[in-house]
Amino acid sequence: MKPNLPFVSAVLWALLAAVLAGAGEKPKEPEKDKPKPADGETRKVLAEHQTVARLKAVEARKCRGLTALCPDDCGHSGDFATFDVLAYVAYQKTGEYGDEKATTFTFQVEDNRKNLKVSKELAENVRGLKPGDYVVLDWRHEYVTRTEAGGSSSFPERPVVRLIKLSKEDAEKMIEAAKGK
Repeated sequence: MKPNLPFVSAVLWALLAAVLAGAGEKPKEPEKDKPKPADGETRKVLAEHQTVARLKAVEARKCRGLTALCPDDCGHSGDFATFDVLAYVAYQKTGEYGDEKATTFTFQVEDNRKNLKVSKELAENVRGLKPGDYVVLDWRHEYVTRTEAGGSSSFPERPVVRLIKLSKEDAEKMIEAAKGK
């Protein structure tokens, strides 16, 4: 029997709802956050992470790949946001190769040509943060298979599902509630 999607206790959902109510938002359940795969694409969720985290830095990184396009034209150089994971609100490993719980999480915000690698809304949220800010940070580990003319390719992706700024007090409440579950 396959495990269900992450279950967040009623207490933690209530706390998250109260925190987000102050920000004018409603918490979304992970099932409702999943985008539809593109044509010719399948996605298998291997793990889901729902965390309270703190921004460590948003820094420019240069690709160290060895292709003819690296480092300037490959799309892998640019600004990366790194977060320290302070507590897990929920975690579910749904596939054999799903990521284990993490202590840090990093994702690319934009490349060195200023092309966004995440949604405009997410990029604006990241740019509105400063190191030390607390957030609700949720992401998935997915295994993507894309079929195009001439063949197919498979690779992992770790899309950010939710990033919401928290006050230090709200973050501490959520961390304590997560420890007690």
